[in-house]
Amino acid sequence: MRQLLRSWGMPIGIGLMLISSWGCGGDVPGVSSSLTEAKVSGKVTIKGQPAKQGNVTFNPANVNRKVGSRTAPIKDGTYEITTLVGGNAVSVDGTKDPAAGAYNTKNFDVPAGSSTLDLDLPFNAAASAPGKQ
Repeated sequence: MRQLLRSWGMPIGIGLMLISSWGCGGDVPGVSSSLTEAKVSGKVTIKGQPAKQGNVTFNPANVNRKVGSRTAPIKDGTYEITTLVGGNAVSVDGTKDPAAGAYNTKNFDVPAGSSTLDLDLPFNAAASAPGKQ
């Protein structure tokens, strides 16, 4: 019996260590720590009509990147902003148009260089409501 335990003890121990390490890393989505800036511009519409006023805010902060948000005014239904490459929470407020809805936030993965993100309000109410995914 002792001989059996000695011969199988090491392989069993290694197997248990491998099993217990599953779930560490791998499938977790990457979180950007980049401080590289990129330009984003686009149209802001409310049910298809250009927004007359308001602000578009990009918040690039995350667990690895503790930075402030950046806000750009809406002018003639358009905006232009410089933010950080990677995941950004994008919100629109201050339109003073009830048709725009109250909670307009979405995520956008900002690529390097320049990109376009057109925003038509209100965002999908079911997906954008607090506590919903």
